[in-house]
Amino acid sequence: MGDELTGGGRKMKLPFVWELDSQGVVSHCIATHHQLPKTYLLEYSEDIRKILQGKKQALLEVERFPESTLLIASKRPLPAGAEYDCTTYNSLQRMAQDHQRRLHENADGIDGLIEAIAFSLSIAVEGLHTKEEHEGYLKALTNPPQPSLIAEANRLWVERSITYLDAARGPSLIAAGLAHFWSIEPSMITMYQEKGIKVERVQ
Repeated sequence: MGDELTGGGRKMKLPFVWELDSQGVVSHCIATHHQLPKTYLLEYSEDIRKILQGKKQALLEVERFPESTLLIASKRPLPAGAEYDCTTYNSLQRMAQDHQRRLHENADGIDGLIEAIAFSLSIAVEGLHTKEEHEGYLKALTNPPQPSLIAEANRLWVERSITYLDAARGPSLIAAGLAHFWSIEPSMITMYQEKGIKVERVQ
């Protein structure tokens, strides 16, 4: 697990990845770090892109971009016979490119990098929490975090992600901070298992 040596170089792999098997549909969970040096993010990009391949959606512990759905739609080719205003369409294309560039430039953690790569692959991105929930969570957060606060977030995010998984009818990616998967019980992993989802750590 962790770093993988390839040839004469060192290829870094994400350290915490799980498979979730829900009724035969295999999704993935990634435990993230919210702030990392850019060199680490560059190393992890290939692994993230590989895990995102074939995913219907990415469910992340980040604030949602309200325009994401519109911008992702604007990246797709115009369907045959469509009568879109070309000026508007081209404007949306430029917005999409600018949004993607800003995501890459501003990403300072694995979460932001996952969002940027998902966006580049035209994969729908949803928040595990709303902007208001996120703001309330940050206001209540202490150092070190209260276990009850983490556990409540775990419960909310597991229930919400299962709803998304059921609706997607296809593999998804779920990403949240390491504390939500590892250090505090009941963790998201434990809660998924209690919901009857098979969980296996693969990295």
